[in-house]
Order: sequence, then C-alpha cells, then structure tokens
Amino acid sequence: MTLYLDLETTGLSATDKVVEIAVVNDENEVCFHTLINPDRSIPERITRLTGLSPANFSASPRLDDVLGELARFSNLMGRS
Repeated sequence: MTLYLDLETTGLSATDKVVEIAVVNDENEVCFHTLINPDRSIPERITRLTGLSPANFSASPRLDDVLGELARFSNLMGRS
C-alpha cells in the first residue's frame, strides 16, 4: 500500500504555514487528517480557495503537536 501526503498552507512562500494535513492511501481512504493552528491570520484568498477560515483553527493542534503521529506514516509514503 502506498500513502500520499496532502498539505494545505497559508501560501506558497517559505514563511507560510501548514493549516491542514491529510494522509490518504492508494484506495483514497483517509488514514490521517487534522487541521493545524498556524498561529497567524489566514489570508482571504486561502479561505476562498480552501473554505477554511480562522474559526476552523481555534481548537486545532499546532504542527509540532502532530509531527510524531504523522511520522509513523513516513516509511509508507510514495513520492511524486
């Protein structure tokens, strides 16, 4: 089984932040999903693109809090 990592971010520059992480398998089943609190404002263009607004992140974990759980999938992920 191959797994794929999908990220949503606040933009495309090196200073932008991850706001959503998903891991799906090659049968399109979600193996892991979480919103991430970016500790910054969400640009309006990102809200329009993703449907995610600041209210979605108020109770979400920070990236550092989920990296350990995400790492358990790292040896199974495909590359594209």
